[in-house]
Amino acid sequence: MARLGHAEKAAAILRAVEGTLKHEGMRLTDEERALVLRFARGEISEDEFYAEALALIERG
Repeated sequence: MARLGHAEKAAAILRAVEGTLKHEGMRLTDEERALVLRFARGEISEDEFYAEALALIERG
């Protein structure tokens, strides 16, 4: 089996997140999708991810 590159891993993580949310009747906004991808690509830390996710929630 071929190894996935960073972009493919990030895309797989995003698909998994979207699949889980879809199962629960929810969808990601474009901003949320971008945040998940930034985290999956290693561009932001887990703490930064949570802080930015909280900010998105608070903005409503």
